[in-house]
Amino acid sequence: MGAAPEGPEEDRVRAVQRIVGTKVDGVYGPATHAAVARWQAAHKLVADGVVGPVTAKAMGLPA
Repeated sequence: MGAAPEGPEEDRVRAVQRIVGTKVDGVYGPATHAAVARWQAAHKLVADGVVGPVTAKAMGLPA
């Protein structure tokens, strides 16, 4: 298996993965999408699995 991707987007994905408690690999795949949706539902947000401005703010991330 190759090295994990590097860059600002992958760093942001890793931050999201830490918050939602899924594998931290910098890849926004199906497992991360599902974990984000569960996190959103638990925080009474629209559970669409997308880290938009509202979800990012709730997670304490820059929008």
